[in-house]
Amino acid sequence: MNQKELNAAIVSNAKETQEDAERYYRQILLPSVGEKGQEIIQSLRILIFGSGALGCSCAELLTRAGVQFLRLVDRDVVEWSNLQRQHLFDESDARERRPKVDAAKRRLENINHRVEIEAIVLDVNATNIELLLKGVDAVIDATDRLEERYLLNDVCVKHGIPWVYAAIRRTSAVWMPLTSPNGPCLRCVFPEKPEKETLNAGVWGPAVSTTGGMEVSQLLRYFIEGKPDSSTSVLTEMNLWNNTFVQIPVSKNPKCPCCVGKEFAFLNKKSF
Repeated sequence: MNQKELNAAIVSNAKETQEDAERYYRQILLPSVGEKGQEIIQSLRILIFGSGALGCSCAELLTRAGVQFLRLVDRDVVEWSNLQRQHLFDESDARERRPKVDAAKRRLENINHRVEIEAIVLDVNATNIELLLKGVDAVIDATDRLEERYLLNDVCVKHGIPWVYAAIRRTSAVWMPLTSPNGPCLRCVFPEKPEKETLNAGVWGPAVSTTGGMEVSQLLRYFIEGKPDSSTSVLTEMNLWNNTFVQIPVSKNPKCPCCVGKEFAFLNKKSF
């Protein structure tokens, strides 16, 4: 690099540093975040499992917060029925049936070019999910299938990766951080996967925004506060139509087959 190129690089770096200072100013002002918290956020590498409604909401919030890296994984394309609540997509995405992760990546890069976005079109199963955790600090649950959530729980417990569970049905939402290595896992709360699940039951858009905000907030708080260890968590249920809010403390189940027994039944399946 010659002197001219070096000078140009110095000017460019100074400009980006100033842009970052302005971009995150209101976030850094928060006593719970501060400059140290912002540095932690900007070091984080996150996997978002699913790029539908929750995936869009979480990905945008994390991108605006300034994480270092996002890995987006989904197998679906954008459809017209997605536009009511999946706010990273527009009509052109639905018209051209773009893969969701590709459409999301393009939009997120326009929001914050400093965040590295990796888009992976993939039908996730027990044979490939462990590869997706390579190089990430945590996982956001944004899938809409029970089998995939139990698979995600298995792999995160096996590798000690913190994650946040969330689900939406109609106007109701539930979420629970599963971040502590000594705390409960999904199967401590729901030991067995229900035989039947209801898909396409309808989704209230505001429930998506609220739930995505809680997932991201709880995950960032975990890292900013120094990865606090706890044997308990809290399962929160909220109905945005009826304006009801319930929190249920959850403890580790000493007989849990997954986090205690280390039996990864869903991860050991060859397919769904």
